[in-house]
Amino acid sequence: MSAISGGSRSGPGFDFWEFVHCTRCRLPFSSGSNPTIPFWLTECGHIICNSHLNADQSCATCGAQKIQLVPLQREVCCDIHMFSIIKYLG
Repeated sequence: MSAISGGSRSGPGFDFWEFVHCTRCRLPFSSGSNPTIPFWLTECGHIICNSHLNADQSCATCGAQKIQLVPLQREVCCDIHMFSIIKYLG
């Protein structure tokens, strides 16, 4: 299983996570090993911080309804492509 990381495939000194932020408030993903505020990846492709989770399961960025969320962590399994499969089957 592979993971998204700032490893050698991206070149020395490059850290993908430096560019990750909430699409609503632009809060950056923590530069430490674990963010202090949880971040989420939406099935519509947005990243939101815990402060912008909507109780009605809609995306805080685009308004998509009944979305699924995956907690965003430095070691995210690449099986998140299942979002697109689920979206088109539903």
